[in-house]
Amino acid sequence: MPLDEPPAADEHDRIVGAALADLQRKGLAPDHAILRALAGPGSEAAIARALAAAPASAAPEARIAPGTIGFTDGRALAINVIGTLRGEASFVQHHTVAARGNAGLELPSLVTGRAGLVLFMPEQAAGAISVFRTGRPDQAIALVPPGGLVTSDQPASDSRAPLDYTTRAWSARLPAAWMASGLDLTFRSDDGRTGNLPASGIDFDAPAELVLQNIRIGMLTDYGDHHWFEQDPAMAGLDYFQKIPVRRLIVAAYLPVRLQPIRMPDGRLYTTASTDQGGVYDGDMRENIGKAMISIGINNANFGIVDTAGAEQVQPQYYRQVVVHTNVGVYANGVQVHGLSGGNGMATLISTDGNEFSHELGHNHGLGHYPGGGQWSAQNPGSGWGYDDWRGRFIGNLWWEAAAQNVVIEGVTTPPFAGSYTFNSDPMAGGRPSGTITRLTLHTGYSIRRVQQAFAATPVPDPSSATGYRKWDPASRSMQPFAPGGPKPAHFGVPVVTLVGFFDPDARFDTFLCPLYGNYGQVFDLPPPASTSGTAWLEISGHAGTRRIALGNARHAAGQMNKFHINLRQSDLPVTATFVDRTGRRQSFTVPVPPTALPDPVVIGGDDGWETAVVPRLPDFTRWAPEPPVLDSEQELERQLADTYGPVHAWRSDARSGRRPGELYGYDNPYDGRRQYFLLKADTYWYFPTESTDNQWWRYLGDANAFVDHRPNPLRARAQAASATLDAALKTYYGTTQLVTCPTSRAEAASPAVRAGAVGVLWYAAASRRYFLQRVASAGCGDLPGTAADNASFWYVGEADDLTALFMRPMTRSEADRRQAAWYRVDRFLEWGERGGDTVGRLFHYDNTYRNTLDYFVQQEGGAYYFPTDQASGGGWLYLGSFR
Repeated sequence: MPLDEPPAADEHDRIVGAALADLQRKGLAPDHAILRALAGPGSEAAIARALAAAPASAAPEARIAPGTIGFTDGRALAINVIGTLRGEASFVQHHTVAARGNAGLELPSLVTGRAGLVLFMPEQAAGAISVFRTGRPDQAIALVPPGGLVTSDQPASDSRAPLDYTTRAWSARLPAAWMASGLDLTFRSDDGRTGNLPASGIDFDAPAELVLQNIRIGMLTDYGDHHWFEQDPAMAGLDYFQKIPVRRLIVAAYLPVRLQPIRMPDGRLYTTASTDQGGVYDGDMRENIGKAMISIGINNANFGIVDTAGAEQVQPQYYRQVVVHTNVGVYANGVQVHGLSGGNGMATLISTDGNEFSHELGHNHGLGHYPGGGQWSAQNPGSGWGYDDWRGRFIGNLWWEAAAQNVVIEGVTTPPFAGSYTFNSDPMAGGRPSGTITRLTLHTGYSIRRVQQAFAATPVPDPSSATGYRKWDPASRSMQPFAPGGPKPAHFGVPVVTLVGFFDPDARFDTFLCPLYGNYGQVFDLPPPASTSGTAWLEISGHAGTRRIALGNARHAAGQMNKFHINLRQSDLPVTATFVDRTGRRQSFTVPVPPTALPDPVVIGGDDGWETAVVPRLPDFTRWAPEPPVLDSEQELERQLADTYGPVHAWRSDARSGRRPGELYGYDNPYDGRRQYFLLKADTYWYFPTESTDNQWWRYLGDANAFVDHRPNPLRARAQAASATLDAALKTYYGTTQLVTCPTSRAEAASPAVRAGAVGVLWYAAASRRYFLQRVASAGCGDLPGTAADNASFWYVGEADDLTALFMRPMTRSEADRRQAAWYRVDRFLEWGERGGDTVGRLFHYDNTYRNTLDYFVQQEGGAYYFPTDQASGGGWLYLGSFR
């Protein structure tokens, strides 16, 4: 039933109750407008009854959890906001930075054209505070008070005190359009005081851009499985965007390619295996095919360079682009996987997440090992925190999962923060991803400042420039036209066919052609041959006609064929490529139609509103799952959802406009009783769709039933202390003191006299001998389901005899194992010998002879090996619990 159609009269109480429960669960005051909108015409009486019965509640206030430590709270304010409202202002984009003077602090400066937080710490207490560009009070943005600021990525399982970046700062998100040289801010309190942060007090750096090209390569064998940046480019791109000082990140891809046979630049032909010895860092195909021909080839094709020496690995880097490839080949010593290498516009990786990715991309950004030595390679109190603007969370510069310990690098010791929290290290110095929201490693401020300097020194493609490029001018703090030395692209950022391979102008060896298909590239109007006699050239024929491109007339290096690298527009539908050497010999090849279509590249950042195009590319519940894959509460589900998509919002009639696309919302659908989740597609919203689908405002992700089971988890049930009765055991399990028994008489059960007014109350239906858990603010016996299932008012817990067997009677391991498998919705648990492959999220059990228990784990990493024997998580395994 659509929300704009009135529900039947007997449904009004149910619908209003569900809506009111949603508001209360989110800590919001009862909102008559929302209730009226949800319940529709004729609902006024139901709303009046619900509001009269609901406890009074105030609007939510920003609160700081008791005992919370502020990482920066111990230092004195550096006053830079002057006026009657004095204080310190600083900023956060991908990294926390000062407003100016970051060079002396070894921190990056602000990225021009990238949205970010302004943090303001007033010298004296103030009421409400707003900020606006000086002279434009009509554009004022309200600052969120301390405690309302986004929290850190500290794991919920951490038993130490909560640690946030600051407990003193007011904050506001400033749009990308504001973030440029000349920004002048005025802060204003509700008592009329004002303070000014002048433009001269804010440093901006280049609006840099980075392109990541992703491809899987198989050399004389099949290419490997999908990797993260290829399979989930939106999530992977969002993660990496939060780690680097760029205005825009483009995550592009090529279709995977299997090469067989392979001709090498010296003319040798491999049909089944290379004669070389291969390894992670070794192998002639690793160097000459994966790196030189394909990765350098893709780069040079995008720079308008037609051909180079066959084995040469040189590219001019006219703009920042890294070709990320996973590569496997067959050698004399068998199948070898290459990886752990980066630099010169390419990265050869085993995995595209973890520290390997951050480290090897760091080499591409100009970083060596242990940048700055022991003093700067470890995070420290002054190296800054990271920030995830998509999820609205700080990324601590700490190794959250470690016990308190010193970090010692090159003889320099960095003690733990506050004696309890171990600092992380830079990705170039053995760091690791940490916390709950990232799969990549945070750079130190020292390192990321040098990355920013390298980015600022590199041009950015720009069709509006006469040269095709612009480069940061530090003097004017603006992007100016720049000629890098190559031609201007004729077409920017279009789907391409990239022709790479080897060609011999001396006609001694046959041409080797490998067409690659990518979703983002630059295409050039390349010069034709000066003559078709005595010269080398390439002829392309297709639906756009025929064109000729001049090739080198001589070998670029003795003993090597030349390699070619040319981008063509896919839309021109090239059909044949004919290579003509200087002797006149012609070799023609068919350019096949791409076997499958590639999606558009994912663009992260840029002008305000870029998020709209990313929302459709994020995973829904068919491609996302929590760990473990079944949970026992919506609260735990929403905690994990927040780690992936950002905080869960509630629909509010007074906050429907000025939103950010990509925000996550929860909705208790009153028509089917499901807790559903949606991503906002625009900057404003109206009603949710009620039929588990999308509409113009919302993208449907899925509902809580996909991952939540309110029936007792056998591991938890068997682990809790024994109780005298089943009722007592269930109260303990669900953390409630209330249990309401509905009478056996159907007439009595339908009476409104038996009601309860709180979520989480246990109910027992005597007639059916079933237990239920209340899920809305007000419910009665007449609302209980008639079957062993959930409804809009109750969650089904179980039948009395079965629950008695679970909680009150002895149980064999095999029976416990069977029950646990059923609860996790799998046929059986896997054994250690079945752990192969990179699939994560799989469930295993382990007969722990050291403790005489049956232990349960979720595989978190593809390379997970031995199970921990101490009934704890580690080594790529998440510990779930044990049966004795």
